[in-house]
Amino acid sequence: MTAEELCVSSETAKRLHDAGIKVDSLYSWYIINSNHLLIATNRIVNQKSYGFNDPYYPAPTAEEFFKALPIHVLINDKSYTLRLFTWDDGVSAYYSYYPEREYLGCENLSKYEKLCEALADAAMKLKEAGYEL
Repeated sequence: MTAEELCVSSETAKRLHDAGIKVDSLYSWYIINSNHLLIATNRIVNQKSYGFNDPYYPAPTAEEFFKALPIHVLINDKSYTLRLFTWDDGVSAYYSYYPEREYLGCENLSKYEKLCEALADAAMKLKEAGYEL
């Protein structure tokens, strides 16, 4: 698989950044002269030491999200569990509370082609509910 297939899109990476969601990632999207470039970077090295002064946004993979997201989370005295649902043409990732079949932050499930995009959506809903990542 290519890095573009493994990582969230540049738009999703920027939305995660703007929401204050930090997930360690080997990859980052750089925006250089209006071009969106996905570059593998070392998390420890200072970005500017390589001449990257332009904006950049970490681009997590599904594996990196699984390391960062909690499986269970307690919000408003309800225990929500991270769940995945596969469709014929996509995947959903969401936090749910049973027995009430309540989904955190949504009425209906959002469907994505890539698992990392679905997990990004779940992370944003966690943040909206007041949970810090």
